Amino acid sequence: MKMKQIKRSGIETTKEEPPTKRQKKITYDSSLEKPTKKTKSFVGKSKNIQTKNGKLNTNTEKPADWNLFKKEKKELRLARKKQKSLYEVIVEAKKIGENLRRKTLKGGDEERQKLTNQLHEMLGNKGQYVKLVLAHDMARIVQYLLKFGSIQMREEIAKELIPSTIELVQSKYAKFCVERMLKYGNATTRSNVIDAFYGNVVKLASHTISAHVLANAYSTWATNQQKLNLQQEFYGDMYKQNKDSEVKCIADAYKQSPDMKVAILGAVKANLDRVCNKELLDNQLVHAVLHDYLNEMTDMAQRNEMIGQMSSHAVVLANTKEGSRVLMKCIWHGTNKDKKTIMKSLKEHIKDLCCHEQAHTVIICILDSVDDTVLVNKILLNEIVSNASHLVQNEWGRKVLLWLVSAGDPHHFHPTFTAELKHGFDSSTSKKAVDVRRKELLGYSLPLLLKQIADDTNMWLGNSSVAMVTLTTLKADPLNKDLQATLKNISHHICDKNWTISEKADNKEEKGEIEQISGIEHAGLHMTLKKLAQNDKILSEKNVGFTFGSILLETLTDDTVTYWTSSNRGCFLLVAVIESNPKDVQNKFINMLKPHLNKLRQKATSGAKVLIKKIN
Repeated sequence: MKMKQIKRSGIETTKEEPPTKRQKKITYDSSLEKPTKKTKSFVGKSKNIQTKNGKLNTNTEKPADWNLFKKEKKELRLARKKQKSLYEVIVEAKKIGENLRRKTLKGGDEERQKLTNQLHEMLGNKGQYVKLVLAHDMARIVQYLLKFGSIQMREEIAKELIPSTIELVQSKYAKFCVERMLKYGNATTRSNVIDAFYGNVVKLASHTISAHVLANAYSTWATNQQKLNLQQEFYGDMYKQNKDSEVKCIADAYKQSPDMKVAILGAVKANLDRVCNKELLDNQLVHAVLHDYLNEMTDMAQRNEMIGQMSSHAVVLANTKEGSRVLMKCIWHGTNKDKKTIMKSLKEHIKDLCCHEQAHTVIICILDSVDDTVLVNKILLNEIVSNASHLVQNEWGRKVLLWLVSAGDPHHFHPTFTAELKHGFDSSTSKKAVDVRRKELLGYSLPLLLKQIADDTNMWLGNSSVAMVTLTTLKADPLNKDLQATLKNISHHICDKNWTISEKADNKEEKGEIEQISGIEHAGLHMTLKKLAQNDKILSEKNVGFTFGSILLETLTDDTVTYWTSSNRGCFLLVAVIESNPKDVQNKFINMLKPHLNKLRQKATSGAKVLIKKIN
């Protein structure tokens, strides 16, 4: 420290200046030349503390023999474990469990049955299962018993565990034993486990650990009546212990007492908010209650509030039937901001959602209801069309593509589904005309789809299901400028004599084996090409300047004609082309086929006979 000289009454004295802020952080060691900072104290580590004499004081020192130190610690831990009453039993059980879990167990099923009986004798009939399943290692042992044990053994274990179901299902490890009881137990065991949830359904649905078990039990194992009983607990505390078989929805709960409507709806909202706040919406039970609640909600403010909450959870809701219907209601009745939030949350998962049995209906609902088609194209449509080659291979993905090119077509969509969409649209906030919106979406998507068909014709004519989408796309807009180029590529592809389709054999002798079928002889593709040829009538009426027949006429070679006329279905395709085209194209086809007339007369097929009549 700096020393300051002071003159007072003629006598010089020295006084220490107060330390500065920086100096307070540093202390000096008289035995060292450089200043050292004080080190923080950490338990188990040596630390240096400045003493009055300026010497270092070491509170803790590293043991001389570190291996001996670790050995003593290990022995101490072992001694503590041995004080527990079931220590020796647990150690032996874990040894048996290591053998039991092996897939290639010596002795097979007989040895496995012997080991499970030995384990059950050690652990069972002592009331210890409830305590054991709370530990991660013993929970696995009990799971082995529930999986490999006999029916009687499973029932005995379940009888001991079921009374403590609420405690177990909230345990990080014991919950797996509850799931095994549901999976491997008989109908009675499953029913008893689900009945044990009664009175605590809302609590379990809003618990991070138990929510998944409850969701699995509801969607997989619960009977229809049990599902209704679980839903009833969201309607208020009066249904926690007493269930009513007549109450199947919220409306039934206040049917006898209309004055109870406000109170019941308030209880449902409070319980749903409790689950939403924990972000545990991945639950079909919650989705069912939420769908029921939105159907009964008449207060616009509360409904809009709930829609705002659900918008950010669109991906989770789209995975179930009830959840997808909730999301569709959010799209119909939500604000533009809500719709944008929903689309943004779906964008990253659009490929998987389009191929999902329930989620694809939400995508179709967006395409059918959102007025801002520019935003839809920017967020979703580009993702859908860019993955069209993947979506067309899936049953539900094809539905999304078909809605783009042929929305509401009864040949592809069930009347019940289209009626549901129409009913929702009529009550929605959408203002744009249906035809205008569909035309705009078609204008965005059709050129890209036609280009993909032209670039990979072999895939888009790979089987009957995919070819159906291809045909519908080609017929969507006769005036599209990219249609002619796509038809040229298709014409070149089908005129190749080596064009074959790989398909599983149907006959009993070769069932399951892959066989190669000529593309022109394939039943489904023959029908597709025949309908494509029949579409030439519409192209002629629209005066587009070309038809599929006129393009095919330029591509056909003499070898291809010979190959087609030798095939029954090839002959019928030529007949369809001749019948559907203008007179000048018909005459050109007839002149091309006349040199093959003698060979056609030698054929006994019905296609050859019809084609001969057309030529003559």
